[in-house]
Amino acid sequence: MFGRILHFLGKLYQIVFALVMIAVSAGAAWLIWYFYEDEKLQNRFIREGKMVQVKVSETTYEQHDWRDRIGNSHYIHFPYQGKTYTTRYVFDTAWVSVGDRVRLLYHPQLDQFRQIHVERPPSRVVSPLIEWSTTKGLSLEHKLLGGVILAVCFIFFFAGSLLVLLTGWTFITILARGLLVLVLGALAVFFTYDTIQYYNYWNRLRDNGRPMTVTVEGTDRHSLSRRSRTRSSSFRQYRYEASFRYRNQTRIIPIGEQDYDRLKPKDRLEVLYDPALDDFMPVGYAGDRFKVLLPLFFLALFLIFGWNLVFKKEAKGR
Repeated sequence: MFGRILHFLGKLYQIVFALVMIAVSAGAAWLIWYFYEDEKLQNRFIREGKMVQVKVSETTYEQHDWRDRIGNSHYIHFPYQGKTYTTRYVFDTAWVSVGDRVRLLYHPQLDQFRQIHVERPPSRVVSPLIEWSTTKGLSLEHKLLGGVILAVCFIFFFAGSLLVLLTGWTFITILARGLLVLVLGALAVFFTYDTIQYYNYWNRLRDNGRPMTVTVEGTDRHSLSRRSRTRSSSFRQYRYEASFRYRNQTRIIPIGEQDYDRLKPKDRLEVLYDPALDDFMPVGYAGDRFKVLLPLFFLALFLIFGWNLVFKKEAKGR
């Protein structure tokens, strides 16, 4: 009797957990899709729209969607070609009042206006060799689409596990395992490509970089692994960085452990600079040797789960 109660409670916990995770994943998918559609529309305005200057006739605080409750935004009203238009306007640094002239993007086919998102040049530039990822080169639109796909995969996994618990249909488990193997294979391919691109970038800096000498402002290190209970540093991995000024910008570049130990503020550091990449790295920098571990890890998981999926299935068939 007691064993049945424990079994029931365990199954109930699994069902509740699956429902919660489905709800969270669905909410995340909806939210990311919302931002994806908004970014897609913004890019359409940039491609097909034209820049116009309008004079604000009225400003109102309205709540057309949930962003209006949390953002510093108002709605501006203005005339254009004999018609009155209204568009959402986010106040970043300057307040827009009646009579002010603002520049907006106008899409003739949609007959709508949108605010221009102006990206200010950063005062602090971090080398791509630090926390490298080829996804940083993707547009925000494509990153959001990838987030939607990832959230949908989570929904599939948790919904499949819930159906197995409720119905006992084992073929859903086989489908979920097959999808997991495909995802692991895709991750192995992606991180292999990502690692190759990292070393291609490093080689380009090494081969095309011009020797320069910069004055170090400071150094820093960031732990890449959790601290052990004994607080021993022998098992910790760090990323080392140096900062300096170049063309009124603070540049952050990776350095080796030896450079980190010897460099002090106002010390001189020999670097290579590639104007085409607008990036630096120290002379003799060997790159991140741990980059190869991630593709190997996912490749190993792909082989293990793929082997179990294929050969265990064959063994059961016999």
